[in-house]
Amino acid sequence: MGEARENALVTVAKRARCLWAYRSMGRAVYGYLRGMTRDAHAAEDLLQETFLTLLRDGAPHGRGVLRPWLFKVAHNLAVDEMRKSVRSGSPLPDNMREPGAGPAQAAQRSEAVEQVREAIRTLPAAQREVLLLRFASGLKFREIADVTETPLGTVLARTRCALAKLHDELSTGTEA
Repeated sequence: MGEARENALVTVAKRARCLWAYRSMGRAVYGYLRGMTRDAHAAEDLLQETFLTLLRDGAPHGRGVLRPWLFKVAHNLAVDEMRKSVRSGSPLPDNMREPGAGPAQAAQRSEAVEQVREAIRTLPAAQREVLLLRFASGLKFREIADVTETPLGTVLARTRCALAKLHDELSTGTEA
């Protein structure tokens, strides 16, 4: 009975940790996945798979390690999904609509927000990814380097280049 009870307690603890992680980080992980896949439905599927991985496999314990670990899992799942799309020949969706947004809400979006979104869509995937991880998901540069398995200097350079391109694109667009 002791071992069965211990296993039950471990299961309850894993579920509680997963629920807490989902409630506190689910939106940020979803936003990252939506930006990576450009598809709300694919992002939802990958978000579910990310948290199922947490529930099934657990994550490292310690202060500040769960968030980068979740983004690493989400990153790997998104990359795998994109590779499958490329191999199967199916194009990646190019929509970045809000889930459930109707025509009235879409019509209310400001022109400036649309210009920024369009400018972000034109960035190379690697630059778009670091911007999403940094500004939409709030990861630190070192965490981004860990998630993407990229040297810190490369992450910083991609961020700088992406911001410069956005600045140039948006400055050009407002002068016309």
